[in-house]
Amino acid sequence: VVGGTVYIGSVDGNVYALDAETGQRRWAFPTGSSIRGSSPTVVDGTVYIESGSNLYALDTSDGTKEWSFSTKDAVDGVLVSSPTVVNSTVYVGYGKGLYALNAETGQIEWNFSTGGEVYSSPTVANSTVYFGSNDNNVYGVDAETGRKKWNFSTGDRVSSSPTVVNGTVYVGSRDGNLYAVHTNHTKSSNGSRVLQGTLGHHNSFAERGPTQIGEGGDRDEET
Repeated sequence: VVGGTVYIGSVDGNVYALDAETGQRRWAFPTGSSIRGSSPTVVDGTVYIESGSNLYALDTSDGTKEWSFSTKDAVDGVLVSSPTVVNSTVYVGYGKGLYALNAETGQIEWNFSTGGEVYSSPTVANSTVYFGSNDNNVYGVDAETGRKKWNFSTGDRVSSSPTVVNGTVYVGSRDGNLYAVHTNHTKSSNGSRVLQGTLGHHNSFAERGPTQIGEGGDRDEET
């Protein structure tokens, strides 16, 4: 919900903008594909959302398409990661990796490949993009260059989406554990998903602390 408007994607293939108080439809944008996994994020008058194998940037005022980005590397033809926007860059998972796109033009700034599908939605803290992959790893990638800083190995797929609080990455794995992975900084997640409350509640979570943390896993750092 941004500025009194609810933005949602639907399995009927439409992106809807609804009045938050009345539910009245303000506009609808047809994507042509079911929107099953991705949730929208809104920054500076633009809605970013994935549908099928496309990422769309839509004008919040009337739903006009500003640009779209298409990839053939979607998982089963569907992009399911939700985008986040930080410093005019859109970060979003695709088939087996992560894209960084210019938020105004949709042009590729860089892409990073992993050994498995990426269902995880990325988060950014201290100029590092954190996300999980079905190759059992959590990755930390330089937000500007796409260079891998480190990866942390778990016992199974990491399709959940991480959040970072005071320099600690919290993420779940299909191995049944919740991991708290320390970084070399004290920053927390920032960007569009944090500002809109769709990624964690950092103040209350940081005060309360994690209730259960999985043990094990191996972390590899790039030099």
